[in-house]
This record gives sequence, C-alpha cells and structure tokens, in this order.
Amino acid sequence: MERKANREKMRRLELNDKFNELAEVLLDVEPCCHSQGVRPSRAPTDKGNFRVELLSRAIRTLKVCKPP
Repeated sequence: MERKANREKMRRLELNDKFNELAEVLLDVEPCCHSQGVRPSRAPTDKGNFRVELLSRAIRTLKVCKPP
C-alpha cells in the first residue's frame, strides 16, 4: 500500500510540474498571439479552477497561433 501511495505522490508532483511549465510557456507565447486576436487571460480567481483555466488558455492560444 505504501508503494501505491508513493507512486501517486510522484504522479501528482509530475503533473503539477507540467502544469507549471505550461503556464510559463503560455506567458511567453500569448503576447505574440495577442496581435493575432487573442485576448489576455485573467488569472483564475478560484485556485481549484486553475488547471481548467490553464488548459482553456492553451487551447485558445494554439487555435489562434496554428498555421493555416
């Protein structure tokens, strides 16, 4: 049981790291997309909504920035 708990803890840590990395990349990429019509995103007011908002920003940014 302890191994399962350790694996789950590692999975959560890795997932958090990747969400943080995505947030950093979006901060770099979004400004170039603003000139193409993407509005700046507001910071989520609810911490529980952070991941959903981050994924929504990423999707919106990719849709605008993708080549035709």
